[in-house]
Amino acid sequence: MKLGYLTNQYPKISHTFIRREINALEAQGVDVTRFAIRRAREPFPDAADQREAARTIFLLEYGARTLAQNVLRVMRAQPRALADAARLMRRIGWRSPRGLARHGVYLAEACALQNLCAARGISHLHVHHATNPAAVALLCKTLGGPSYSLTIHGPEEFEHAARLALNEKIAGAAFVVAVSEWGRAQVLKHCDATQHPKVHVIRIGAPPEYVETTPAPLPDTPRVLWVGRLEEQKDPLRLTQAVARVRAQNVACAVTMLGDGPLRAAVEQDIARFALGDAIVLGGWANSARVLNELRACRALVLSSRAENVPSVILEALLQERPVICADVGGVRELVRDNETGWLVPPRDAEALAGALRRVLEMPRATLQEMGARGRQFVLERFDADAQARALRALLESVAAAR
Repeated sequence: MKLGYLTNQYPKISHTFIRREINALEAQGVDVTRFAIRRAREPFPDAADQREAARTIFLLEYGARTLAQNVLRVMRAQPRALADAARLMRRIGWRSPRGLARHGVYLAEACALQNLCAARGISHLHVHHATNPAAVALLCKTLGGPSYSLTIHGPEEFEHAARLALNEKIAGAAFVVAVSEWGRAQVLKHCDATQHPKVHVIRIGAPPEYVETTPAPLPDTPRVLWVGRLEEQKDPLRLTQAVARVRAQNVACAVTMLGDGPLRAAVEQDIARFALGDAIVLGGWANSARVLNELRACRALVLSSRAENVPSVILEALLQERPVICADVGGVRELVRDNETGWLVPPRDAEALAGALRRVLEMPRATLQEMGARGRQFVLERFDADAQARALRALLESVAAAR
């Protein structure tokens, strides 16, 4: 089976689960070509991502002249298909905040993608995220290119479903994958009932390097770990407010924050305003090995997000037998069992987050260790990477058989 994978940006620090999924499929004999719309601007601290970047075809790097030549090629060979795709482009582009001009670029990318797939014998595309890569795949299919399937992660796609033409992208797909039951419920809300049978749940697989690493004992130090992009959705300022409350109650607390983003300056201002320079360390972007080491050096993982589906870093923490504090949003409940493997707190509630932090910092290590062990067993039972890849491969093979 020759399969193309299409994403907006790949590789990317927040997309390591896609790399793991591709690697698992390849281990099961699937031939995968990587496509991405553009190269990620952020650095690649992980050597595995650097290798993936070298193997990825970036459509926008062909340049305007080559993209225009691909449009002309399709115009000469398939004028009717190009007219159909242009009408579809206008229909989905007029209501998009990205506008018709940007969707015109998507159409040019679709022409180039069709040519690339034909040259490589690729008969099916699997797309991650229902944003611009899904639009390109839909237009490519309309031009006579390969069929496509779609993994929808959310929560952004669900918040802007109408403007993203989510219903039409789902209708054009051979099948749709949600990564949680919560995600599947959201997908069903935004598509016709006739499309419901094609929506499946395939969970993110547990990263093998975390499965194979023996968890370290919990440290004596009162340190917790936060991982994510410094942006509004991850709500890092809620964490700084919570840490300030904990410190005001004379509870020792230290936090390592891994990640970077547009709110870094605001986080630094909060650290100065609350005098948390000795409590919060901003570690910047980190590769997989460093995330693993930081998890082993902390008592728990804490996430303060306003919106999530199922963050893969929760799997990583539970596999290292670290309890998790997380805002009760999206599909997080499918990973974190409240008061058993961690704590769920209301989003945007700094006081509740501070209370959960105090429990972690004051709770006996043996109790935390028991919670972490339950979390690891839960992940091992339900998030086996090979099993998830087999489920995806079975769907892909069903598409090939129907063809």
